Amino acid sequence: MKTNTPANSAPPGPSQFGHETTRDDVSARILWERWAANKARDEGCEATAQGHDLARVAYEDLFIRKF
Repeated sequence: MKTNTPANSAPPGPSQFGHETTRDDVSARILWERWAANKARDEGCEATAQGHDLARVAYEDLFIRKF
């Protein structure tokens, strides 16, 4: 069983997932989605990784349009 060590622990996400309204929350979500995609790839789950990639791109677009 893997444990979350500092090297593989998730970065802090937004204050409330799915309700990102501030610049900091959207930035945190982008970083979290990037981390989640990389972790999924490391575990051999390419489809899940692609889902996280798509979510990250959507939040990057939101960031550009809103801030």
